[in-house]
Order: sequence, then structure tokens, then C-alpha cells
Amino acid sequence: MTGPNGASEEDWGVNYRALNDLFSISQNRRDSFLYEIQPNGLAVPDASMHPVTSTSDVLELIGVGLKNRAVGATAMNERSSRSHSVVSIHVRGKDLLFGAALHGNLHLVDLAGSERVDRSEATGDRLKEAQHINKSLSALGDVIFSLAQKNSHVPYRNSKLTQLLQSSLGGQAKTLMFVQLNPDVSSYSETNKHSEVCREGLWS
Repeated sequence: MTGPNGASEEDWGVNYRALNDLFSISQNRRDSFLYEIQPNGLAVPDASMHPVTSTSDVLELIGVGLKNRAVGATAMNERSSRSHSVVSIHVRGKDLLFGAALHGNLHLVDLAGSERVDRSEATGDRLKEAQHINKSLSALGDVIFSLAQKNSHVPYRNSKLTQLLQSSLGGQAKTLMFVQLNPDVSSYSETNKHSEVCREGLWS
């Protein structure tokens, strides 16, 4: 999404692209997506960009995306998210005094929750989805840990998710994280694991 000035895809680069184009996926379902790594980020074919002029425009597009988001039933959740959701809002402006171009990006990310397949009883496609979700969340945790430890190498390339979110993690980016935890004693191991990631994130 972009502000009223608009721009071509070449002007914007690839940061506007998302892992899964929720605005068109219902019309064009696919079993897999082809990925391409470019010098300035992760390119995903068929991702789309939509001009917006107001907050209501943004909320309307988010609503469309949520309706198309992949969900499925497991033993733990009747409507379990089976995909991550990423909405990137690009704002462009101009300094009226000096004429300099101003720009900023806001990435709104709703991550699918990790799950223990022995508890969710996921099988078939649900099992494959769970494995991909858990792998990408683990990679995100590794990135946060590396940033917190000030490591010279940060493993962004270990996952398509962390490649996509690289500009939102580290550097001059500001990241705000909300984590939903299950207080039930049966979920202690998952709760403790995610609490550790949160603690690391505070210092990254």
C-alpha cells in the first residue's frame, strides 16, 4: 500500500511484496510460491500494491486480507491460523521547506502461533503447515537472539519470513512485539520458550 502520490513497482523496489498476496489468493490459489532473492530484498511474484488515501482504505484492505487468510481446525483451535500475515504500509511525503523527499515504512505482522503437533494432532496438510510455521518462527527467534547478542552475522537468510522482515529488525528500525501466551500449565513449555524470545527481543 502507498500514499496518494503513488509510484511504480520499479520506484518502490521489492519491500512492498508479501509472502502471500492475500488480496488475490482467493482467485488464484497455489500450492507453492517461487521466491527470488534480489540485492534489495525478497521478491515474491504476484504480490500486489494498492494506493490508499485514508485510514479507512487501509483497514478495508486489511479486512480483505483477513478473509483470505489460510485457517484450519486442529485439536487445539477450531480456527487456527495456518499462515503468517504481513501488511506493509509505505508513506511518502515532501519537506515543504527544503523540498526533500521523506519516506517511511510500517510493517504490520500477525504471526501464526507455534504448535506441538502431538497436542494439535495435526496430520496431512495441517502437519506440513505446522512444520513450516514452527521452522519460520524458530528462524525468527534465532535472528532476535543474534541481534541481542550483537553478533556480526545475523541469519536472516534462514527463512523467507526473516528475509521479508529484515528491514524491520535491527539497524534503525523500531520493533514493537505483542505475544499471546497460554497460562494453562499444559502449555508451560511453549509459554516459557516464547517468553525467552520476548526477553531477548527487549535487548536487540
